[in-house]
Amino acid sequence: MWIPNVSSQEKPVLGDTTFWYRWHISLAEKLQLKDFSTSENEFAFRFWNHGQVVEIIKDGDSIRGKLINYIYRVNRRSEKQNGTIFNKITLDSTRLASAYRFIQHTKILEIPSDNMIKGWNQGLDGITYIISFTTVYRP
Repeated sequence: MWIPNVSSQEKPVLGDTTFWYRWHISLAEKLQLKDFSTSENEFAFRFWNHGQVVEIIKDGDSIRGKLINYIYRVNRRSEKQNGTIFNKITLDSTRLASAYRFIQHTKILEIPSDNMIKGWNQGLDGITYIISFTTVYRP
């Protein structure tokens, strides 16, 4: 008897779901990263900086992660991305555990998304850092 593989229910997305969210979902697919909306990990975290992503995954006592370096070419005429290349480096679990404790201690996960900050205006006059995370979702 064949039983189909059933995936978990998608998690609600809180925060900005406009340009940056859609752009990073697309980039995560190109970088072959797991979709956080269907993650069953106890804790999953990504810190996006232009050209790099740090990923930390924690399940029980196990912690793993990687540094992903990437670059892509932009077609000047259409301004579309193409030709994305990347390299993944496995990170040391001791350092990842330290980073996980730092994330928990600093309460970085409580920083509101830009669309939740009253009076915040988007602009292209600085640096944008993207923080993505998920925890076990129990509806």
